[in-house]
Amino acid sequence: HASCVQIGDAAVGIVGASGAGKSSVAAALVARGCALVSDDLLPVRIGDGLALALPGHAAMNVSPQAAETFIAQRDPGAALAGKLRVPVGRTWGRLAGGPMPLAAIYVLANEPRGPAAASSTLLVGTAALVELLRHSFCARVVGLLGVEAARFAALARLAAATRVRRLTVPQGLDRLAGGLGLIEQDLAGS
Repeated sequence: HASCVQIGDAAVGIVGASGAGKSSVAAALVARGCALVSDDLLPVRIGDGLALALPGHAAMNVSPQAAETFIAQRDPGAALAGKLRVPVGRTWGRLAGGPMPLAAIYVLANEPRGPAAASSTLLVGTAALVELLRHSFCARVVGLLGVEAARFAALARLAAATRVRRLTVPQGLDRLAGGLGLIEQDLAGS
């Protein structure tokens, strides 16, 4: 599970457990002028040491609270599992134009007793690979198809081709700004 936005000339993936706030972070970045690459699923092509994020559907699935907070004008979306499906690129937000380099992947870590401020930690080697494995698509389906080794190899190449960082943010939509600022600073410094 992942959301992805374009910041400058590169893409940033946001992964995490169900309910961690991936789509909320992406919606907040789109509200700040970033383009949506994908929501809920991030297709990636890896080759020659470069990871490319591929665009997804022109919509986001966001909580009603995130829609109210970040999306000033939105078409009424159909509710799906407690979330609203919000079209992107028509009356709100903009879409990325095509595949682009994936500069970083942020693993959202929301802690119940949350920190007072957002923090970002670089994950390397095994730690990065483990997080990518935890949040990659349909492990059960991969197992049924017998392609675990190929999935593992692809995620190892992805971990080598892009930065993976743990982003810990205080709970609450009103407290996301610090985490968004860390993402923007990280990309500006790369």
